[in-house]
Amino acid sequence: MAAGLTLKESSLGIFKKAISEKIKHLYPNADFSGAILIDGQLPGSLLNLDFAKLLRYISPWGTSFPEPTWSGDFKILEKRTVGDKHLKLRVKPFDSDNIVEAIAFNFEDKIINEEVKLVFKLHVNNFRKVERPQLLIEQVISSH
Repeated sequence: MAAGLTLKESSLGIFKKAISEKIKHLYPNADFSGAILIDGQLPGSLLNLDFAKLLRYISPWGTSFPEPTWSGDFKILEKRTVGDKHLKLRVKPFDSDNIVEAIAFNFEDKIINEEVKLVFKLHVNNFRKVERPQLLIEQVISSH
């Protein structure tokens, strides 16, 4: 769902006004604030391969059926940068002894504390034919 076009710089203001009016007309109740809606807190005991596979099984996700997004409080056990700009973590939820891998794309230069609240999707990571649960991090909120 992407589109491209070329505009003269002098037409940008007119374009912005026209597209804003059209969007308000087509989506009168939409929230374009950038807020992330979550489906709730996912207990640490569900951060496992079986539940991740179940979520994958009930997909496909799409515009009218978005993939579940969860939140939870975690202790960061390990962190490293991969591919120059992605953050790879091993985390442990506060409510479980379950340790799970997580990845945050384009998080270079982001400083995060040892204890964080994460907003994430639960995926199945298949690396070298080994499947593991993995959190796909949408947002990191550092705890104080």
